[in-house]
Amino acid sequence: MVLDLAHLARQTGGDLSLERELLDLFRVRAPELVDKMRLLAEASQSPTVCDLAHQLRGSALALGAQSVAAAAEAVEQAFNSNVRGGNGEAAAFNTRDRSALAALSDAVAQALLAIDAHLREGPTA
Repeated sequence: MVLDLAHLARQTGGDLSLERELLDLFRVRAPELVDKMRLLAEASQSPTVCDLAHQLRGSALALGAQSVAAAAEAVEQAFNSNVRGGNGEAAAFNTRDRSALAALSDAVAQALLAIDAHLREGPTA
């Protein structure tokens, strides 16, 4: 399940306008965060990538987008392992990092399709 609509309804207390607002915000913000993570990864900014992945994970969990949350967590773990020692110096962007970001991008794309379909059908309480 890409989007747990029952979870979303519980989170919004059945408020359909709040549900739509959260989904619309996610539709805009999630791709922006993934793009920003990609740019920061290329610039070896692993700690910032981790922060953004953590942010996206929290948003995804709130909406019930479990696959996005899991992929964001994988990005966090991949980029956390890139930080060397305690000085915050980051290792180079590598294949594992690219794979984690690609998986996150795919998960976001699938979630956006599910959100669009749900909004076209009209939310149900």
